Amino acid sequence: MKLVKTVFAVLVFIITISFAFISIAGDNPKIAIANALAKFMSSIPDDGWLISAEKLHEKITRGDKDFIVVDVRPNVDDYEEGHIPGAIYMDWRDVTREDMLEFLPKDKMVILYCSTGHLENQALVALRLLGYKAYALRYGIMSWAETRHTEQTINALNKAKIAGYPVGRGMGPKEKEKAKRRAIEKTGC
Repeated sequence: MKLVKTVFAVLVFIITISFAFISIAGDNPKIAIANALAKFMSSIPDDGWLISAEKLHEKITRGDKDFIVVDVRPNVDDYEEGHIPGAIYMDWRDVTREDMLEFLPKDKMVILYCSTGHLENQALVALRLLGYKAYALRYGIMSWAETRHTEQTINALNKAKIAGYPVGRGMGPKEKEKAKRRAIEKTGC
């Protein structure tokens, strides 16, 4: 009986220690990921790795060879209907697939665009985290040329203007403190 109690106590001890280690190990990856993402987020320049249609047009017109343009709209039909000259097509959800990454050079700018500028930025973050020089075309292809999605976006914006939903003004104390800390971190003062 004494042996059974001893074995039981040892098992309880081992299970307790195991859960403690699992708990510690489970938190560390989250903390490591959070710290890496915080470092990444603080490295984003004020322009957010955006390029204007005018700047992209200049690069294309000059014949620059330091970039590739990728249409990441989710529907290949949009690409077939019209795309920026020289652009290749990849659905934004597929850009990090191994077979797709081989088309993206790490030593050149990878300029992404979608219809409005929203989806391209999700692909941009993934590519940046993988070490690519990814940039997003500000406002997507709508800043380049009118497409069938332009009217939909304009209608959505007009509805928002008409709706006149309330907008908060100013910062609360928590937001002011965070902004102050960020400014100190950036300037070192």
